[in-house]
Amino acid sequence: MFISQSYFHDIIWCQKLSIGGTTEKIVSAFHLVLSEQANEDAEMSKCKSAVQHVRKIEKDVDIACATGKHTTEEK
Repeated sequence: MFISQSYFHDIIWCQKLSIGGTTEKIVSAFHLVLSEQANEDAEMSKCKSAVQHVRKIEKDVDIACATGKHTTEEK
């Protein structure tokens, strides 16, 4: 079973949220939200990059198929 680092990160933050006064809990929660946003932005960037690569591969395959079609028609 795969357990992500994010899972352990969330457990640590939950423990920190339960310790301290109200102000510390609010600040800890705020930092958790900010760090999750950064993680989300990084993951979204990776996803967009993967999509761009797939589109380029799709375009290359289309070109290769069109080129192969023309060479087989000439034979």
